[in-house]
Amino acid sequence: MNKGSVEDRLAIRELCEEFAAGAMRIDADAWGETWAEEGVWGLPSMETPVAGKQNVVEAFREKLAYVEFMSMISFPAELNIEGDKATGKCYCRELIYPMAGGRLWW
Repeated sequence: MNKGSVEDRLAIRELCEEFAAGAMRIDADAWGETWAEEGVWGLPSMETPVAGKQNVVEAFREKLAYVEFMSMISFPAELNIEGDKATGKCYCRELIYPMAGGRLWW
């Protein structure tokens, strides 16, 4: 269940949409704008998560260098907003078409 004002939940939803749009356009700068300076990004394919906005964006560039096209669906859930802090989850589904052919689901 979500907790918090409609306005705050909408702002978080829009942030998730900007995240997905940046990823789909393979636009590291736009995607990076959705990250906090102290953000941490981890994927199953990474040995260790990457910390710090600049490092996260550079890791995104490296990971997506082989991608021809990507589709992403992303939506927030279980939001708990209290004042200027929030917790929650963002569920994502990705379909990736590598330049070498084939496709990957995440």
